[in-house]
Amino acid sequence: MNDVALQKQIDELAEEVSLAGDYTQAGLEELRARVDRIKLEIVALRMALDAALPSFSTEYERSFEKARLEVNPESD
Repeated sequence: MNDVALQKQIDELAEEVSLAGDYTQAGLEELRARVDRIKLEIVALRMALDAALPSFSTEYERSFEKARLEVNPESD
């Protein structure tokens, strides 16, 4: 393979890697936006439940601690 063809192939591979990186970054930003939205929804839900049920905060903390000890969040 001559130098020109080899350089062309290297340039094409570099472009593919660059595009793959851009695609990955865009996907990561989309996931971060979705996680941020879920966090806001959880906070809003907790605020609404606190307002509707005065004992919610205490019960939630108790339930959360129990779940933290008993549930593996990475299992299906």
